[in-house]
Amino acid sequence: MDIKNALIVREPAWHSVGTRVDRAPSLSEAIKMAGLDWQVLERPLYMGLPNDKAIELETHKGLIRSDNYKQLGVVGINYEPVQNIEAFSYFDDLVSNGIVELDTALSLKEGKVIVVTAKIKQAESEVVRGDNVEGYLVFTNSHDGSSSVKTLLTPIRVVCINTLAHAVVKASKEENKILNFRHTASVLERIDEAKQIIDFQTQTFRNTVEQYQAMSRVQMVEANFNDYVSQVFAPELGKNKQVQELRAYPTLLQNFHYGIGTDLNGVNGTLWGAYQAVTQYTSHQIRAKGQETTQQIHNRLNSLWLGNAKKINERAHQVAVKMTVS
Repeated sequence: MDIKNALIVREPAWHSVGTRVDRAPSLSEAIKMAGLDWQVLERPLYMGLPNDKAIELETHKGLIRSDNYKQLGVVGINYEPVQNIEAFSYFDDLVSNGIVELDTALSLKEGKVIVVTAKIKQAESEVVRGDNVEGYLVFTNSHDGSSSVKTLLTPIRVVCINTLAHAVVKASKEENKILNFRHTASVLERIDEAKQIIDFQTQTFRNTVEQYQAMSRVQMVEANFNDYVSQVFAPELGKNKQVQELRAYPTLLQNFHYGIGTDLNGVNGTLWGAYQAVTQYTSHQIRAKGQETTQQIHNRLNSLWLGNAKKINERAHQVAVKMTVS
């Protein structure tokens, strides 16, 4: 991820990368300022033959960036790329109507994945006294065929900027219609849909905060913490390893006892504190490949939004919720 290919508004909820500005711009401005105002171009693919000739493939095509001609991916012949400005066009309605405030616009994997994040203005709540969480929307669009345009609700713990698990919502068919914008809708219809999205996500945020508050009421000693970690990291432990053998265990235990925010009542020695021990690890401490600082940030963000850290956070949340009702 090039530092120049990221826009950060004021103090970001994410790691310090990119160009920082003092006001929240419109989406079109953000995409330009972040260096994301390039097009995805489609190019034919050819297969070489023994006679030094080549034939064009009928089943696949290549995608490249218009600014530097770097390859983005190889996709099926019927794949239709969604340009950056098109993918997030509905998001501009949210910004212009004062419903959300732009936080970050950046590219991952050299433009293969584009991410725009925004703070929901009405989504902020206190789990315990002095421990606030804020709701962010994370919009992603891939140019390598790995995923479609997605919108995720991601709570952020303010005291330590931990990225919590993406909210998992069992939506009805009607709600699923709300959660997926129609690109053919009129401006007024898009604004109405945008407001419905935020209403739905804000309620989801409130429900999630109630789960956090329930976690803060569950007392936890080290033995309980070990059981929690063993469930969260079950895929890494397998059947034969003890939780103490987990490479991350010393860091997780340190976070549980002395992590950021453990001086607050309702955090230290609780299930909420155990959950935060995991999210502090995935947000700031998990090992990332790459020697350069910017590369490590790139890998960590990619993991938090799309990769293994995202899966760990989701398991950490799911296990904690189950423990509040057991």
